[in-house]
Amino acid sequence: MDVFEKYKQEYKLIVGSLASIFTAFILSITDKYFISPTVTKIVVVIFVILLVYFGNAFLDNRIENSVWLRRLLLGKNYIEGYYYDFTIDKETNSVKHGVLFCIDYFKGLYKASNSYL
Repeated sequence: MDVFEKYKQEYKLIVGSLASIFTAFILSITDKYFISPTVTKIVVVIFVILLVYFGNAFLDNRIENSVWLRRLLLGKNYIEGYYYDFTIDKETNSVKHGVLFCIDYFKGLYKASNSYL
């Protein structure tokens, strides 16, 4: 979905910026704890990579499981819910056919299910 892709690009930019700032901050603090500056840099970079990886997994999980967050991110493009449609016979003015369907979001895809009336 285009909105989620736009969100992911902005999210990657924000996470990259925060990871850079966080790395610089941690490097300035941890210089005195390790003997070699190279060891310090390796340890901090590995720590930040793990932090970004698990933070990204957590956020993706939140989006997957939170209807409220998806509604907030998608705004007017939010389509989950129940919808109905009727076909009315013009001659008799009666309902000829009806359908109730539900649109759900599951594992990155939308699923539509229906039941006929």
